[in-house]
Amino acid sequence: MDKNRNPQIHCNGVREMTINRFRFILFVAILAVVIFFCWAAIPLIIIQNGLIWPFAEAAQFGDYFGVLNTLFSAFAFLGLLYTIKSQSDDQHRQRFESSFFQLLDLMRRLRAEIAFGRAEPFGNPQGDSRPRDFHAIDQAVLMIEEHIDRNGLGRKGGNPAEILDAIKLVFTVDFDLQSQLNAGPYVRVIINMLGRIRDDSVLSEEEKFQYARLLRGQLTGSEAAFLGTTAIIPASSELKPLLEQFRMLKYTPNPIRGMLLRQYNETAFSSSRKRPAR
Repeated sequence: MDKNRNPQIHCNGVREMTINRFRFILFVAILAVVIFFCWAAIPLIIIQNGLIWPFAEAAQFGDYFGVLNTLFSAFAFLGLLYTIKSQSDDQHRQRFESSFFQLLDLMRRLRAEIAFGRAEPFGNPQGDSRPRDFHAIDQAVLMIEEHIDRNGLGRKGGNPAEILDAIKLVFTVDFDLQSQLNAGPYVRVIINMLGRIRDDSVLSEEEKFQYARLLRGQLTGSEAAFLGTTAIIPASSELKPLLEQFRMLKYTPNPIRGMLLRQYNETAFSSSRKRPAR
């Protein structure tokens, strides 16, 4: 078992599958009992009402119980199909959990390789002293915050169009953040993880939010702020709805939080314990 595997998600998935299987078996059992007693009560109803029931017809009626055997066999077949489906779903959950934690480990490794600033063109004999990992993202977010404060786009206001234009400048012209922070692979892995969670057809909504909470728990406030600003750039637009759906910006600090509140649905900053409106 993967050392990072979260037993809570696995237990919830197994518990939900067990409950659904029990409900199905209980439904089939009750339906079978009701059908049997309704069928068996027909002779009693005839006798109590004083109706004449010739022996030959009664014998023929008894033969009809063979139909019940066919009916019960059909129920058994349906139960078998349901069991196969449940086992298939359980195996899918296990595969999804394994791949999720593999991607989570990949995300950490890519984050560790992020460096802020341009590398020396011919190398640095004393080693590369650029900030890396969390520190690189912290530096990038600090640069964005300074730009926000200087242009009054945080707490002081600013309409969404102005904010978007300012962020584009930060990433391309003013500071050329796209080339100074080699975070492309890191961002793409997060997009892939959230997209896989969203598109999975077997996981329940609660299981999806549990996986999203696990991912969010691996991110610092600076990372949330960086992802939030990155997602409003057209090149990363597919990230924005994922951040909103799974409430990934909950721990984004100010002043970037104040700026992003005018770019995102408020649910992006709320607790993921609340279900999205349908």
